[in-house]
Amino acid sequence: MDHAKLQQKPARPPREAALPVDITLLLRAHAEGCFLAAEVLPALGAVLQARGEEEREGAVAYLKGRWSQARLQALATDSSFEALRAAPPNGRLARTAARYYLAVRELRARARNRIESLAEE
Repeated sequence: MDHAKLQQKPARPPREAALPVDITLLLRAHAEGCFLAAEVLPALGAVLQARGEEEREGAVAYLKGRWSQARLQALATDSSFEALRAAPPNGRLARTAARYYLAVRELRARARNRIESLAEE
């Protein structure tokens, strides 16, 4: 087996193969929404249901890690939204992507508000 071939990086796809901005936004918003629902919100629930200071501290540490990752995803999602806004109007799919983005942004804001209120406690 030729190991040199296995170690070569695959060729980059041509620029024309990039996904359209509306689809990119849909994918990023979906990924962020799923991460918030599957990782951040359960971690937030664990903090709220923690019994004892040690369990709470562990839950808070885990939540901070998940929230840090969520913020990185939010930056990518926001960037995709800005790319959509800068692109020429592209019809129904672009409007759907924008609405989905707004819904995920609302979920993100609610999670952020709850996390910030925990920090004040």
